Amino acid sequence: MSEKDETTENPTTQPGPTHASEIKVGDIKNTHGNVHVGDKYGLNEEDIKKEIEAHHQKLLGEIRNLLKPGTKVDQNTTAEINDLKQELAGVRGKLANTKKALEDRGKVLAETEKTLASEQLKNAVPEDQLVAAQRKLMTGDSSQAETLFVQVLQDAETRNKAGAEAAFHLGQLEEDRIEYRVAMEYFEKAVQLAPNNGIYLNKAGLMLATLARYDKAIEYYEKALSVYERKNLHYQTKKVQEIIASLKTQ
Repeated sequence: MSEKDETTENPTTQPGPTHASEIKVGDIKNTHGNVHVGDKYGLNEEDIKKEIEAHHQKLLGEIRNLLKPGTKVDQNTTAEINDLKQELAGVRGKLANTKKALEDRGKVLAETEKTLASEQLKNAVPEDQLVAAQRKLMTGDSSQAETLFVQVLQDAETRNKAGAEAAFHLGQLEEDRIEYRVAMEYFEKAVQLAPNNGIYLNKAGLMLATLARYDKAIEYYEKALSVYERKNLHYQTKKVQEIIASLKTQ
């Protein structure tokens, strides 16, 4: 599980529902040739749609529960409702384009498959567990892979070597499921374990921007900017500068 190559990274931010025209959208580049990644993992658009619709109803229920009569709405409750509304916007975005949602899921699973085959993970996890996780992944089920990533993250011996990458991939899987708050926690854990990794800093900033926590997002993007400047990565430096300038207008 080698550290990602920052020279090929395209720094990103993601627009909130009320600022879609103001923030530039991009994504870390993933290429899989001519393979239809959705088909490869036994996925189909209808199943993805049903999953997203179920999550949509779950979020609506959580918001209604927080707003039911007699419930005290304090500062923490308001913050939680705002987070849920951002996740709801993300879910509705996926429902509006379930074909892209299917493609996104396939890309995340392809990255997970690549990580399972990495040397660092092979050195940290018993082979039979890796094989079982890989077989399960081919059916579109990432649960066993996630269990292994959590084990790597919690294992003191592998924590500093592979833990950051495990946390990063857990964050990507949660982000794809529109579990933004959980994803944010994993991205922040990746940053804690590898504080000089621009990709991890960038993704933490992305998740915070998606949750409309712009001030905190700027802090992470500024740290990423320092990393890119030290490494003389001019393209990444320019993109992050643009992102920070845009977020400061929110």
